[in-house]
Amino acid sequence: MNDNSSYPPNGLHQGGMVQLKNGDWWFVIMQDRGPMGRVPCLVPVTWVEGWPMLGDCGKDVVTYSKPSVGKKSKLKSPATTDEFNKRKLGLQWQWNHNPDNTRWSLNERKGYMRLRASQAETLKEARNTLTQRVQGPNSEGTVEMEVTGMKDGNVAGFGIFEFPYAYVAVRKEYGVRTIIMCNDDREMEVVENFTGDHIWIRVRATDKDFSALFYYSLDGVHFKRIGNALQMGLGLPWTANRFALFNFSTTEPGVDGYVDFNWFRFTDK
Repeated sequence: MNDNSSYPPNGLHQGGMVQLKNGDWWFVIMQDRGPMGRVPCLVPVTWVEGWPMLGDCGKDVVTYSKPSVGKKSKLKSPATTDEFNKRKLGLQWQWNHNPDNTRWSLNERKGYMRLRASQAETLKEARNTLTQRVQGPNSEGTVEMEVTGMKDGNVAGFGIFEFPYAYVAVRKEYGVRTIIMCNDDREMEVVENFTGDHIWIRVRATDKDFSALFYYSLDGVHFKRIGNALQMGLGLPWTANRFALFNFSTTEPGVDGYVDFNWFRFTDK
């Protein structure tokens, strides 16, 4: 579709056309939003001299009457926030690798997602990394994580995963826990000697400059910026940036360690 008025400079491309029972034609078509991912758009179709013409006089439609399907429908949105109080993961979640199902559980501790450490040198090799997509134009994800089960070598936290990626984590070494902010494996800030049992981590992403900012809290109320901004990219082609919960260990004995995520909460602020 030769128009980019709804999100310059990206136009509409790739999709499928359907005809309703009342005879109306519509086209579901994709639009790239850079590192935020692709957005499905619904545009009307009219037939001109035997050719299907998309949109309204060739233009994309941002606000338009819904298709007439003969009944009223409630507004629905994909699932996002998760209190981890069900026996199965919601469909909003995907594992970054094929998971090791012996190393995560929603049942060992009711109301929590328990992640046991998988051995990895960096987050990109960490097997049980639980992700869901960021959303545009703005989105914010926050987690509460309990760290009492961590072992030496564990790095557990929350961030945004793509290439490049960045995160805030608790790292345990020689019995001492620190809070770190890493941007593509580079330590940007370290908070020494973290003695608490709980930490709250927040990430805010926007499509204004495709950046993400990182925060942490020691009480769940007052959040402090940490590290620098992630310039979100698409080093993994066709894969949008994703919120990511993780726990990996740089030492083999550390795979006995675990963390408990109490919840993940999403807003579009």
